[in-house]
Amino acid sequence: MTNHFPLPPFALVVTLLLLLGGCSGGNDHPFPTLTPFPSEIAGRLHQIRDRVSQIRELPVSPDIKEGMVSPESLKQEAAQEAQPETEEEKANLQAFDVVLKMLGLAPPEFSLQQAASEEYAGLIAGLYLPPSDSLVLVGGDSSQFDIHDELVLAHEYTHSLQQRS
Repeated sequence: MTNHFPLPPFALVVTLLLLLGGCSGGNDHPFPTLTPFPSEIAGRLHQIRDRVSQIRELPVSPDIKEGMVSPESLKQEAAQEAQPETEEEKANLQAFDVVLKMLGLAPPEFSLQQAASEEYAGLIAGLYLPPSDSLVLVGGDSSQFDIHDELVLAHEYTHSLQQRS
């Protein structure tokens, strides 16, 4: 008897990021419009960016787009990105499903496309999108900006700086 474990959230998040980041071919529609960071916190965020740049010894990009999207917008984007456009993308997605099931990481009724678009987009707190050079914080209320958001941005700024080197 095969023991089916739920797919680890990390694996789904990685797959979703590949879809959103365009690493799998991706769709050619623009990412949802970013809401700029409020001016009262932008200064603090740039201090974080500059400190990450100093620690990593990597230059800051003046061209990076920064902002926020709502969790709902991210989920909609994930659902749209998870739709395969070509037969090759459809076959690749089906192959991922088969491999996960064969490894016992997903139950027989599992669909990576559905899981990535419906369930796990909510796990993403921030992301860096290389194709558009965009740093995104997922959240709905900039007045609730806290230490968790600062840590997420420091992490995403690291990705953006590494992309440039």
